[in-house]
Amino acid sequence: MKQIYILLFILLCHRLAQAQVTTVNGPSGSNLFGSETTILVNGNYVLVDSNWGNGVATGVGAVYLYKA
Repeated sequence: MKQIYILLFILLCHRLAQAQVTTVNGPSGSNLFGSETTILVNGNYVLVDSNWGNGVATGVGAVYLYKA
């Protein structure tokens, strides 16, 4: 049983080591950029700005899709 835990630990550590940090700057007019984040199964990710506005329409929100 101890060997299973060790193998699981090694697999988890290997998976964590592959993680990366990506910095995405919010577009102009963005107030709450990244207030919600979803990682899709294909590795792409979605960022939400629930209060985005373009000056005319304010607080309408926006969704951004990024390719990994």
